[in-house]
Amino acid sequence: ISGKSSVAYLFVLDNQIYLGNFSFKGDGRLKWYYLDDKGNLLIDSCFILDNPYINTQGMCKYKYMGNDYYLFSTSFGRKNDSIIYIAILNNNKFKTIKKIRFPAMSEQINIDKNGIVYIIFESGAYKYRGAKNRICDVCFFEFKKLLKDKKFKFFDR
Repeated sequence: ISGKSSVAYLFVLDNQIYLGNFSFKGDGRLKWYYLDDKGNLLIDSCFILDNPYINTQGMCKYKYMGNDYYLFSTSFGRKNDSIIYIAILNNNKFKTIKKIRFPAMSEQINIDKNGIVYIIFESGAYKYRGAKNRICDVCFFEFKKLLKDKKFKFFDR
């Protein structure tokens, strides 16, 4: 993706595949390609964007009320809260619509056609049992609640 790292997450939607790399410094990249009718990558269709969110572990895209929303799961370390960003694409740059704190070590994120967001936490692995808030299950939320509820919190502090 960037010549210095490999793909850390990917997401497929309709006839597009999105590929991103993990970055500690905010210099991450997000690439996407179109796929043909047989699912083959159309190399000439590559589109590259800067990913402004450091420590991105996963992303997905969802169309809601006529807008395309991008969700980014970001985390690093056993003690640091994760951040889920909801963004839109504006002039080839991601604009943050909402930033939500989640427990440490959020990893992959996905959304189904009904707007249910699924988040998997790496803290559930035996290796990371020392995480601040160990989450061993897949967590799911309604996208519209994440987007619209100004007081949404995964946990209180």
